[in-house]
Amino acid sequence: MENKDFRMICLIVLALLVAGCGVDWFPQFNGSATNPAPFSFTSKFGVPIFASVSSNTVRISGFANNSTASPIAISAGSAYSIDGGTPTTSAGTIKNNQTVKVIQTTASLPGASTVSTLTIGFLNGTFTTVTQTITTPAFTQIFPSPRAGFIEISALISGTDTGGHVVTMAGTNTELAISDSNNVITTNFTTSTAPLSVTFLNTQHILLLIPTPAVSPTTTLTIDSTNFVINNTTFAVTSSPK
Repeated sequence: MENKDFRMICLIVLALLVAGCGVDWFPQFNGSATNPAPFSFTSKFGVPIFASVSSNTVRISGFANNSTASPIAISAGSAYSIDGGTPTTSAGTIKNNQTVKVIQTTASLPGASTVSTLTIGFLNGTFTTVTQTITTPAFTQIFPSPRAGFIEISALISGTDTGGHVVTMAGTNTELAISDSNNVITTNFTTSTAPLSVTFLNTQHILLLIPTPAVSPTTTLTIDSTNFVINNTTFAVTSSPK
């Protein structure tokens, strides 16, 4: 037998012996030492103006092992919370299976966006909010009421008209109308709950006719991506994203 044949046989035997030992000489790389799997936060639209808003919570994964503690930091003006803990603006660390959310102060103007960037290792995730297109309306009662058995309330609208608006009203036997800055009715009173397309709302008036006594405790006025819930007795308004 020639030497080269003998060497070939030895190599084959050696390869079979190594394979039989169950040793993985080329292990698959699973995860990173510092970077997690890609993560993201859901954008929110129609959020209150200049308010504290929290993102959805995401669970971090993708590190090479569960003991890996990767650096985490948040952009200026925002904070983050790990596992529901106290929000912080300071840099820290995060591990596999921990949860994190972003806390942001929204823009001070209607229809404006704010972006917060959370960095884990070298990977970024952003949380974006867009404020409600109009400021929360303040309703006052109008005397005398134009119709027996109803209370009329009115609110002057302030906001942005970029792209127009969609207005929807939901209230039992409540009627909605819109007037211009000179109090001239531009949209007649209606009980319809169908979406109403309006080009301009800034400096316009929203008018509501509410049955008295009130049939339901509240009326919901939806403008674009924001719900405005109006107390039918006190006329107080609370807002929330649609």
